[in-house]
Amino acid sequence: MKKQMKRKIVFGIIVISAAMVFQLNNNLAFADNDKLVTETTVAEITDTETPQNVTSQVVTTHSDSDREEITPVATTQKTTTKAPEIVIEKPVVSNVLVKNKPTLSWRAQNGIRGYEVYARQYKKKKFKKVADVTKPSFELGNLKPGCYYNIKVCGYTNRNGVIRRGGFSKPIVVMTNVKLVSAKSLQTATLNISWETSKKADGYEIQYSKKEDFSKSKKKRIENNSADMTNIYELVQNKKYYVRIRTYKTVKKKRIYSMWSKTKKCTIKNADSVINGSFKETDGFFEDSAFFGDSVMLGFGNYIKKKDKGYLDGAKMMGVGSYNLIQALMEDSELHPLYKGKHVAPHKIVQEMKAKKVFLFFGINDVCNVGGLEDAITHYTQFIEKMKKYNPDVEIYIISDTYTLKGSKMYLEFRERLHKLNSYMRTYCADNGYEYIDIASYLANSKGYLQRKYCSDGFLHQTYEAYVIWDKVLRNYAYTKNHSR
Repeated sequence: MKKQMKRKIVFGIIVISAAMVFQLNNNLAFADNDKLVTETTVAEITDTETPQNVTSQVVTTHSDSDREEITPVATTQKTTTKAPEIVIEKPVVSNVLVKNKPTLSWRAQNGIRGYEVYARQYKKKKFKKVADVTKPSFELGNLKPGCYYNIKVCGYTNRNGVIRRGGFSKPIVVMTNVKLVSAKSLQTATLNISWETSKKADGYEIQYSKKEDFSKSKKKRIENNSADMTNIYELVQNKKYYVRIRTYKTVKKKRIYSMWSKTKKCTIKNADSVINGSFKETDGFFEDSAFFGDSVMLGFGNYIKKKDKGYLDGAKMMGVGSYNLIQALMEDSELHPLYKGKHVAPHKIVQEMKAKKVFLFFGINDVCNVGGLEDAITHYTQFIEKMKKYNPDVEIYIISDTYTLKGSKMYLEFRERLHKLNSYMRTYCADNGYEYIDIASYLANSKGYLQRKYCSDGFLHQTYEAYVIWDKVLRNYAYTKNHSR
């Protein structure tokens, strides 16, 4: 009986244990199949790895027991993507001065590698790359001087060896400049300017002023692109002048200028600094020479007569009172100068005496009394052409007309006409291979009038002291010519 009871108890324990094990296995399998997972939160995507991303899980069983929560588990997740492409801006280019250097400039853009500069010369079809720069600027001095260019710029990136370019800027038109070499005063009241030339330019423009900011300035245009120097006359003595230059090219009837060059400054010499040297020897420069002109020239002839015989190499002085160019053009006239006891036309005197040099001082009477400025210019050039026709080997020297004393409006009008005549004849001589000798500037004051100490009649005739200046200027000119050969 006792044995049977023990068997039943053991069998019951086995059945109960088996049932419990069976139930436990069912619960675990059911939980694995039905657990719930919350969404994963991911940090914002960037070019770098993301920081820690936290995944929170909630697990629920389907048993009759209470809900069971599992503590959130922190996990680390790495997320990498490509950075978005940069939109490369089209540069907006302008032509400016940077530290006094002509420069193209544009706004910088962050995130790009640099900029490429392309240029095309006038009438060329293709643009060529002329620079690769990292800064948003390009100096025009790196291009050929005195040239007309179209220029455009683009930005670019370089990622892993792959270059990507943005759009080009709107092409900008520029004219490059030449170098201003020097600005000196080698003669009284004169500015001597030189520069480097460019065959690509059409010409040059000089600007000069007594003020550093070039207010109240004047300009002189040089239309010959092969010219490398010019002189500006009748400036204020002992005064400082500022000078600069720019090139230009005419395109479709429009003149395109470069930016101005660097400025140079120069103090203008006065008469005393130039003519106080002692030039007693002229080495025969005035031998076989003849001087023709009006009453002012007659005064200089009288001055020479008071010197020793053969003074100024014995040059023939043939000034005539009130003599003008209309009279000088006549074949025969009682108004011509005397030569060997007869009144003879200048071109015939030169022919007969076989003169090698002719010095002319005409225009005062023509401008003041006969025809005015335009007729004076016409008759002066006709007279020179006639002289050369009959004497093709003679050297022509034009002496500048001296001015009037400051006085009435009539004096002012005559002075202005004489200044214009001198300016024209100076250019005429340069263009035709004749020599121009400036005496007027040595006798003028800062306003361009004849100085009172050099005026003998309150109008325009001159004193002995004035002819001393004539003498020095002419001998200085001869000395300079002889020593420059």
